[in-house]
Amino acid sequence: MFRLIDITFPICPRMQVWPGDPEIRFHPGAVVRVELGAHTGTHVDAPRHYVEDGATVDQLDLADLCGPCRVLDVAGMDRVQLREAFEECRRDGVGRVLLKAEGGATLDLEGAHAAKRAGLRLVGTESMSIEEASGDGSVHRTLLEAGILILERLRLDFAAPGDYMLWALPIPLAGLDGAPCRVVLQCIR
Repeated sequence: MFRLIDITFPICPRMQVWPGDPEIRFHPGAVVRVELGAHTGTHVDAPRHYVEDGATVDQLDLADLCGPCRVLDVAGMDRVQLREAFEECRRDGVGRVLLKAEGGATLDLEGAHAAKRAGLRLVGTESMSIEEASGDGSVHRTLLEAGILILERLRLDFAAPGDYMLWALPIPLAGLDGAPCRVVLQCIR
């Protein structure tokens, strides 16, 4: 028997969306029509989000989105400690890292380069974006150009720091730069 922790935010009308993104709407009928942006709720950023000829969400290798993962409590970590934590993941063979901190965690450009040097395959955050709202896209671009996928708006309040198996399955929206996805952690102890 294994335990799963669902770290996905349910999508519902009136849910907070990134400024400028479409509002979420459910239109009742015999079949409910749903309107939302591709980066709504818990979602994956595919390389095409910032890399002109990058892979779209339907072209992603699910092996990058599923596998050994570490939840890191980065609250209070400085740049050196974060770099060391990423390197420790590399040494331990963990290529996917989820950043946990009360209020969410973002990376600066130095953190993105540290993730790249550590050979990470995926970085996730509780925040609506992996970089500060005032960012210029350079964090996204650095990660995505290096082939590091990004999960945003995770719900990590019930996931203690430690190692898990990650299962992140985006809706394969053909040709798009991102998609909502169901993300769960499998406890491995």
